[in-house]
Amino acid sequence: MTDEVRLFFDVSSLLNHIRHARHYTGIQRVVSMLVSEISEIHSPSNVYVSYYDRKDRNHKCLSLEDLTADVLKSPTRLQSVFFEDRSVHTSNTVLKRYEHNSIKKAFYKIQFDFFAKMGKNRKFKRFGITAADWIKIRENEKNSSVNKKLNSMPALEVMKPGDKLVLLDSTWNERYFAFFKDARNMGCHVYTLVHDLIPIITPETTPGFVPLDFKNWLTGSLDFTDSYLAVSDATRKDLELFLDQFDEDREIEVIRLAQAQFADEPRTETPPSPRTYTELKAPHDRLKKLSDVGPIIHLPDATREALGSPFVLCVGTIEPRKNVWRLALAWKSLIDQGHVDLPRLVIAGKESVMVQSLKDLLNATGNVYGYVSVLDSPSEDALRRLYENCLFLAMPSLFEGWGLPVGEALSFGKTAVVSNTSSLPEVGENLVEYCDPESVKSIADAIMRLVGDSDHRANLEARIRETELRSWHTVAKELHDIVVSENSAKPRLASSPMMHPAS
Repeated sequence: MTDEVRLFFDVSSLLNHIRHARHYTGIQRVVSMLVSEISEIHSPSNVYVSYYDRKDRNHKCLSLEDLTADVLKSPTRLQSVFFEDRSVHTSNTVLKRYEHNSIKKAFYKIQFDFFAKMGKNRKFKRFGITAADWIKIRENEKNSSVNKKLNSMPALEVMKPGDKLVLLDSTWNERYFAFFKDARNMGCHVYTLVHDLIPIITPETTPGFVPLDFKNWLTGSLDFTDSYLAVSDATRKDLELFLDQFDEDREIEVIRLAQAQFADEPRTETPPSPRTYTELKAPHDRLKKLSDVGPIIHLPDATREALGSPFVLCVGTIEPRKNVWRLALAWKSLIDQGHVDLPRLVIAGKESVMVQSLKDLLNATGNVYGYVSVLDSPSEDALRRLYENCLFLAMPSLFEGWGLPVGEALSFGKTAVVSNTSSLPEVGENLVEYCDPESVKSIADAIMRLVGDSDHRANLEARIRETELRSWHTVAKELHDIVVSENSAKPRLASSPMMHPAS
């Protein structure tokens, strides 16, 4: 429709992240899922992504009609579209010895595609690659044609008054501010999503200059933001307190995030019946769960080892705020009390620079007598397998803006041990076991309530199956309703130089 409002979503920070990584963490997942789902609600030709182009230091944009939503959902595809990966060979490079024999080259491509799906690494050994390498090469070749279709244009030349610019990402970099201000000055209504205020509420849990950078961003955002969005009621209250320091009264809408799988696949109509801890330990039962041999053999050995015995999963960046040190101490406490049949604790996430206390504990205790293992930055496929096979999730964070892993665990039918603080009760509702994150004993007791009482855990799992969890589509629909609402473009407050409150 010609009068449909045009929506712009800035993905500069998302692209900056994916330049160096092949997986999404929390905020990147939020951006990718919401923008891709918006394109299912709003005409893709009227949904644009804007981004900072490092080559000419200007913001460009292109419509989702050109980019497609599927590209945003896949870190690998997004990386192949925007960044040329010179380190990755093509299939022609691998089969260079057959460059003068096109028939033989085509035959080997077909054969290798088949062997790769079967995971037969020995077939690739003489070419110096693995089956996983071949799959990646072929995936990149398939997606490389998308890059040619990109029709990026200077964003400010495309934007016009009445457009909506939505900032869902962690847009802390001051080099982006000028574009946001220009967009607002030309008549675009600018929304800024605040995920949390952790760096200025608990600055001791964040490294280096992050607290100062974050404060400068949030303060600076007042110069280009018409309306704020918050991911939880807890974050909204924190943001209100912050704005009160400046006597600022800005509209704040709460957009609660999803309790959904990161790929947003629908849950099965008839989920498997909950099993007892003893049943989960039975080898024949594990064989049923892990019978899909093809995908398993592409997982790292450490992940495969974790899947081989009952375990509790902890997902997220490994940093002080996540309280993983106390979680590991809870495991040690329980084992020291004689609970030697305790399941293992698998910690999956990217390691922060502030994890010395956890390292000291693991080094001093031999990874808590071998019960605790750390998986660094697992792939999305590995993470899915971990969610599917864990007993339950453990997330005793000191502070969260939302708590995506809790919702993701729920979408896999798994309950969790969750902190009773900040936003986490909004995610876990009455579907999880709560604990005091500052008490090792409280964490340990909550763990044992789920490990030792199989009926209690089964009841929570049954309650999860009966609950309609929030999907990414639902979240995107609520966001869409706010952004395209006729009342969303309220008269602006006059911009004025910001005065920092006394420290």
